[in-house]
Amino acid sequence: MSLDLYLGKLRRLNVNVAGGRASPHKICMLLAVLDLARGGALTENRIEYAPPLLERYAMYFNAVRGPGDHPNPYFPFFHLAGSLRGGGASFWHLQPRPGRESVFESMSTARTARQMTENIDHARLDTELFEALSGLDADEQVARAQTEAAAVRQQVADAHLAGDVGIAHAEPRQVVDDAVVPSEMFESNALHP
Repeated sequence: MSLDLYLGKLRRLNVNVAGGRASPHKICMLLAVLDLARGGALTENRIEYAPPLLERYAMYFNAVRGPGDHPNPYFPFFHLAGSLRGGGASFWHLQPRPGRESVFESMSTARTARQMTENIDHARLDTELFEALSGLDADEQVARAQTEAAAVRQQVADAHLAGDVGIAHAEPRQVVDDAVVPSEMFESNALHP
């Protein structure tokens, strides 16, 4: 499968729409995963519901959240595994914790972070997508991530997300929408005195 196929799948994500506005949760979770891959932190096809992912998710979510949006990262982490708009399987697959398979199979959603950590070990991408993301050199990875982010922003626009969606690279201690990006959100502050 080609990355173009996955760009099409990104455009067909099922997103919650309320009041004519699409929720940014799934898109922000995917941007966080792309950020992990681009930064070299996604070295195996295993996406854990853990601080490296959740901190990136929070950064993207806070940049685009609407007045009624609550971060709730467990919702997109769980529901990215659902069907795509118009049918078809997702590229996101949840793996239950050993011994929790029956509980996992009975879950129709995750309502708390505790449900996530007790029942879901990790998520994985389709093998072809993971290999494509991890096989790109750094320059090509940045170009692909920008293309994918543009496709995701188009999907948001197609779902009539109110307001201007803009995701920018943030540096530690940089002011973003009147909030300071904390230094601990970054893997290494050695380059940022």
